[in-house]
Amino acid sequence: MKDIIRIKAEILGGFTQKPRPVHSDSEIEKFVAEVKQRMQVLPDADVIEFVTVYGGAAFKYEVFIPVTEKLDFLPVNAPLTTVIGWNSSPSILSYIDTYYKKERIAERFFPLFEGGAGDFIYYSLEKDTMGSIYYWHPEAGRAYKVLLSRSFLEFMGALYSHKTLSALAV
Repeated sequence: MKDIIRIKAEILGGFTQKPRPVHSDSEIEKFVAEVKQRMQVLPDADVIEFVTVYGGAAFKYEVFIPVTEKLDFLPVNAPLTTVIGWNSSPSILSYIDTYYKKERIAERFFPLFEGGAGDFIYYSLEKDTMGSIYYWHPEAGRAYKVLLSRSFLEFMGALYSHKTLSALAV
């Protein structure tokens, strides 16, 4: 899957800032252990590798994923900006610290991407929805979650950019 993700990133136009894989294997193991301690479960190894390699990177062009549910706060497509990583700001662990609360996100999750204006995209770690990808949007004391896909691979396959689509059409 590593090659599929690398090729997809290239098709989307690459990144404006390079990913920051500045941690040693032992440091990454500590981060992963911390996530497992807090969430009692981990995402697939491909997801951990993705955030380890691409964490902190921002897409060169606007990247979106189609949304089938019509919502006022979200147009037809959900934007993705930066890959959340171990050392990004905010980091995977800081997202978990901030949002894994009964009044925010009461289910286990693993953050993947920043969305628009305080929104983010996460990988579900819950037994019934494990691996599903959601868009989370806080609004005026409420929060909304929108299912984007049932798997990480399906999610990555659905990402697109208007810039790269128009370049391919030429």
